Amino acid sequence: MEGYRYNKELVDYYTSRGLWTPETLSDIYELNARGYPDKPAFIDSNKRATWKQFKNMTDRLAIKLIELGLKKKDVIICQVHNCVENVAVKIAIEKAGFIFCFAAMNLREVELDHFLKATNASAVVTSRSYHGFDHFKQFDDLRTSGKYPNFKYIFTVGDDVPDGAISIEEIFSEPIEDKYPDNYLDDKKISAYHISHIASSTGSTGIPKLIQCCANNLRMHGWAYMRRWGISYTDSALITGVLWTGPVMPAILSLPQVGGTSVMLDTFSVDAALKMIEREKLTYVTGLPAHLIRMAQSSDLEKYDISSLRFVSFAGAPFPAGVAEEVEKKLGCPILCFYGVMDTHHVFTVDPDAGFEARVYTVGKVPPWDEIKIVDDDGNPVAKGEIGTLYWRGPTGTGGYWGDREKTEECWQELGLEGWFNTNDRAKLTEDNDVMLLGRKDDVIIRGGYTIYPLETENKLSPHPKINDIKVVAMPDPELGEKACAFVILKEGESLTFEEMISYLTKSKMAKFKFPERLEIVEEFPTVRDKVNKRALGGIIARKLVDEGKIEQEIVDIWLKKGKII
Repeated sequence: MEGYRYNKELVDYYTSRGLWTPETLSDIYELNARGYPDKPAFIDSNKRATWKQFKNMTDRLAIKLIELGLKKKDVIICQVHNCVENVAVKIAIEKAGFIFCFAAMNLREVELDHFLKATNASAVVTSRSYHGFDHFKQFDDLRTSGKYPNFKYIFTVGDDVPDGAISIEEIFSEPIEDKYPDNYLDDKKISAYHISHIASSTGSTGIPKLIQCCANNLRMHGWAYMRRWGISYTDSALITGVLWTGPVMPAILSLPQVGGTSVMLDTFSVDAALKMIEREKLTYVTGLPAHLIRMAQSSDLEKYDISSLRFVSFAGAPFPAGVAEEVEKKLGCPILCFYGVMDTHHVFTVDPDAGFEARVYTVGKVPPWDEIKIVDDDGNPVAKGEIGTLYWRGPTGTGGYWGDREKTEECWQELGLEGWFNTNDRAKLTEDNDVMLLGRKDDVIIRGGYTIYPLETENKLSPHPKINDIKVVAMPDPELGEKACAFVILKEGESLTFEEMISYLTKSKMAKFKFPERLEIVEEFPTVRDKVNKRALGGIIARKLVDEGKIEQEIVDIWLKKGKII
C-alpha cells in the first residue's frame, strides 16, 4: 500500500532537498555489517548480537519468509517483548519485501481482531508467553476461528515452541543463506518510499489507530536526534520503554545510522537499568520520566558507576519540575526533553547546551526542516507568547492511517505537501523561539468559562518538597461544569493535606481559579503503554463524586459518552 499522503509532489520535494533517499533501514544495517562486523549492535537482558551476527539472523528469517510463499507486501504482525529478536524480525520483514506491523504486548483479542482484519495479515510473530500470559494460544485461537482466511503462520520467540508454531530461534541458527547467491535479497526489499512499517497509537481513546510509515520518514526521525544531540559511532543507549514507540526512537532509529549500540530491558527495573549502564558503559538513556526518577531516587544508586552517561532523555509525559534538578544532580548529566506524536513521527527536542528552564519546561526549537503554526480556534495564527493549537508538517511525517483515507484527510486537512497535521496540543512560542506545550486540547479544564491548562498548575505544584509527581485533571461539577483535581504521588514517608497544597500555590501568585479544588493521594498513575492515562484518572474521581453524592450518575454517563473519561 502507498501512503495516502505520499504523492509525487511530496516525494520529489523531500528528495530534492536531500532529506529522502532510496536508502532503506535494512541497507543501513547491511553497511554496518560490512563496516563494523564485530561491534555490538543490540543487547538485551539475555543476548547480544554483533552487526555481522545480526545480518545473519535477518537474512535467514527473510529467506524463510519468502520460502513460505508469502506475497510481496503481505503484512506480518509482531507482538514481541523487548529483545534482540524483536528488532531482527522488523528488519527481516523489510528485507523480504513484507510489511511490519507493531502490536504492543498489552493488546488482547479485541484489538488484535482489528489488526488482523484491517491489515489482512498473513503471519504473526509473538513471544511464546510474557508475564504469565500465553500469547501463542491467543493467536492460535484467532487463527483457527476461521475469521481471517489469510492468517496462516505463527512464529514464536523463545525456546518453548508449541505445536503449530514456527521457531524463530531455529530459523536464526540454520545457515539457510548458503543455498542462495549472496545478492539473493537485493531486489526483494520494499522501497524506502513505500509503506513498510505500521505503527500504532496507544489506544487510550479506543481501538489503536494503525499508522503508515516508510523507511524515509523513520530514517529522518532518527536523523533528527543525531543532528541535535551529536549521536555518533561511539554512543550506546539504554532503552527503558517499549520498542517501536515514541520514547525509544532516539535509540532504535538513531544508533543504527551511525553504527552505535542499542541496549534494551524486557521489563524495566531500577537495578537492571543501573547494572546495564555500568556494565556496558552506556552514554545515554531514553525512556520515560518515571524511569529516570526511580533511578535517581534509588537507595542503591551509589553502588553503580554511571559516569559514562552524557545525558538522559525522556518523552511521553512532562517531567515533574520539582524533581528535575534532583535527577540531574544524582545522575550527573542533563535531562533532554523530546516531543512528537506517534501519528506523525515529528521530532522537536532541546539542545544539550540549552539552559535548565528550556530543557525541562519546553520541547526545544523547531528543526530547520520542519514547519509549524500555532493558531486560535478560528485558525488564525497567534502572536508569540500567545496560546493556540499546534499544527505541524515535515519530512518525518507518516503516510496517514492504514485503511482510513477519510481519517487521514481529517487530521492532515489536505493530502500531500500542503497538509498540516493537527497535533491537538496547546502550545506557545517563547521569546527564545522554544516551543512550550500546555497539554492536550482535550485535557484543558473549563471552569465556569475560565480556562485552566493542567500543565501550568502541575508546574507550579511539582516543586513542592513533598511531591514526587502530580497530574491535574478535570472533575465534573454540577454548577461550574468542571473543576480541577490534583492526583499526587508523594515522596517516600511524606504526607500532604489539601490546605498545605493551597497554601503553597497561594505563594506562587497564580490566579486562584486555576487551583485544584480536590487532592487525591495515590501510589501510582494508571498508564497506557507507559504513558499516564488522564482519562482514567478523570474516571476515578468522577465515580468517587457519585459515591459521595456530590454529582449524579447521569453526568458521569455524559462524560463517558463524550470520551472525556474512561
